[in-house]
Amino acid sequence: MKQKRCFYCGRKFDGQMRFCSADCREKYQEAEKQDQPYIKYFVIGIVLGIGVMFFGICVLKHWLTGAGIMVTGLTITLLPFTTPDTVELMGYKRARTAGRIAGAITMLVGLGMCL
Repeated sequence: MKQKRCFYCGRKFDGQMRFCSADCREKYQEAEKQDQPYIKYFVIGIVLGIGVMFFGICVLKHWLTGAGIMVTGLTITLLPFTTPDTVELMGYKRARTAGRIAGAITMLVGLGMCL
């Protein structure tokens, strides 16, 4: 039987289920429930960031494009929602950490464009 990763903690285990324990399943369900109300803010932040980037490109202002990238990076850092494939590959906890790191790097890129 091929080893799988727990959908919550990311540990490898043998089994048919998505979680290594009932405790991980409960923690994942609770975390997913807590994330639901914030999805709309994530979408708003991404759309706002892309809108500011697009406007900055249209008016040829690099600092405005950088500000849009920073808004997008801030959104990803504060609300690190990752894809189900990423969660399956790394586990929920590690995927959120990776999302926060990606958001911080995105913010630094935006800051670099603003300077």
